[in-house]
Amino acid sequence: MDAPGGDEETVFGVWARNAFDLYAVGGVAGRRGFVWHWNGVTWRALELPSTADDGAIFKVWGDTERVYVVGAAGSAFVRRGEGSFEPLETGGSEALLTVTGNSHTGEVLAVGGGSSAAIVRLAPDLRRDEPELPFLQGVAFDADGEAWATGGRGTILHRRGDDAWEEVDVGFVVPGQSLHAVWVDPDGGVWAVGGDIVASPLRAGVLLHGATERSRSPSTPPPPAPSRRAPCEDDGDFVRCEGLVVATPRVGPRFDLRDRLDLPVEPADPIEPDPFPAPIGADAFGDPTLGLGTGRESFVVLRHGDPLRWEAGVQGGHHVWVSARLDEGVLSTLDDDARREVATRFVLTRRDGTSLGELTRLGGYVVRDGGWELFGNFSVLPAGIRPSRLDDEPLHLVAQVTLPMEAVAREREVWVRSACCD
Repeated sequence: MDAPGGDEETVFGVWARNAFDLYAVGGVAGRRGFVWHWNGVTWRALELPSTADDGAIFKVWGDTERVYVVGAAGSAFVRRGEGSFEPLETGGSEALLTVTGNSHTGEVLAVGGGSSAAIVRLAPDLRRDEPELPFLQGVAFDADGEAWATGGRGTILHRRGDDAWEEVDVGFVVPGQSLHAVWVDPDGGVWAVGGDIVASPLRAGVLLHGATERSRSPSTPPPPAPSRRAPCEDDGDFVRCEGLVVATPRVGPRFDLRDRLDLPVEPADPIEPDPFPAPIGADAFGDPTLGLGTGRESFVVLRHGDPLRWEAGVQGGHHVWVSARLDEGVLSTLDDDARREVATRFVLTRRDGTSLGELTRLGGYVVRDGGWELFGNFSVLPAGIRPSRLDDEPLHLVAQVTLPMEAVAREREVWVRSACCD
């Protein structure tokens, strides 16, 4: 079917009232948000208010009378009947990534955030919560009106009725960058999915299942355990099958064990793991428009296995130089004021997750050799850690770049070898 846009548009969300009343929303590179409507015959673009500020629209949900859309910069709009979209107050400027509602009570919730979480009730009245937790990407209601939300670093939140939101302790560390979506089945079972989904390559899929009190009732028999036909590895916390992780706790009051994932593939011979966490000499993982490197006076690209050298500071201590590079087209469309608002975050950790330094910088990119480079940034080694004891150890370096009006950061990661010392 023909849609109103061209080849640049990305559809981030769809919702249908029926086969003749369907909405699709999205944007172009985080901007130029759109709402398309399908009437059973043709698509047409619906106009958004000028207050949309040209940001992308990420999700859509509706009931029998209203349609809600949410997007970048804390934007939210509602369409009543066949009328035009109207802006809604949200109380903040952080991106809202998902919206859903309870058709029985009329409550509508949107979630999102930036450096921390944001939960916004859009109806029947405005209420905003900002828990000190990572950004949120998923939200759902169950049949009893209880709400669930999921997001960055495996965050799961639960709210009974109109009570306060409570963080759910599932009893283990959830792998992956974020739990992107959550759904509650008719029996009350809670399902969450995610993985490394904040930036490409999209990988390390994660599936969580939680059994609530209602879904564990005697009238609901437990699901049969599927056969184990796929090559799987059970490490006591997760079951990993062909790259997908089925994560369920061994103990806990709310989330039940789900042992196996059934995949129709033949068992493979076990592969001996590489002692280094990534293929040596290969390009860094992540967004191809973002380069990750080192360098005090220029950008020097880092590949897996390259040395990252510690230098002694003039006032004591040690540091490493970190840098980033963006493709020319990424920043060329922004004006000078917008480029000064580009946020770049570097994080350096050991294999076990121990922090070795973190810094964030606004702006600073300069045009050089057909791209935009940010260099001359140093990350200081925490006191008490000697760089000589890190020599040749694999270290994990991550760069995250957030452009104005973009909902999520572009991310690049590389495994380097610690080198001591200059």
